[in-house]
Amino acid sequence: MTHNRVLITGSTGLAAGVFRAFDADHTVTVVSRSNGYNINNVAEWANQFLDYEILINCAYSSWSQVQVLETFCQLWDTDTKTIVNIGSMVTDYSRTETDRDHEYFPYRLHKRALQDAFSRLVKTSNCNLKLINPGMIDTSMVSHLSGNKMTVDQVAKHVRMLVDNKEIKRLDLWQ
Repeated sequence: MTHNRVLITGSTGLAAGVFRAFDADHTVTVVSRSNGYNINNVAEWANQFLDYEILINCAYSSWSQVQVLETFCQLWDTDTKTIVNIGSMVTDYSRTETDRDHEYFPYRLHKRALQDAFSRLVKTSNCNLKLINPGMIDTSMVSHLSGNKMTVDQVAKHVRMLVDNKEIKRLDLWQ
């Protein structure tokens, strides 16, 4: 197996699970606010990771996931680079708790914007772009909601599978 350098945005929740999903055949670096890499300011630090081959665009902060995707697509304009974007099934309006729908409206808009940016860039970018849209993941963000939730490790295994599978571009995980 080829040794790859993997960059993960975020350090908790799903990002921590994705970190655990990679083995010693990979060099994995986590960037988050806690170590000085705020995705809200991606243009300030993205150039430091030009020699990486894989980006897992996991951290969520309003519109910034879209900015991370667009920034790395420009910097990494080659088919030797892979960007896996973590979307959400919350964009499917039939799969929400209607009494709590108003709480997730901004999140839904941001994740929809990520999906739209992915759909646009997958046609024009030379990068190997991928999108995974999981349903509810058992993290602190949704701990107050009832319903079936996937574990962080279950979703992380699917993220890792996307990295390894060159054919799949998009994966929607229904629970």
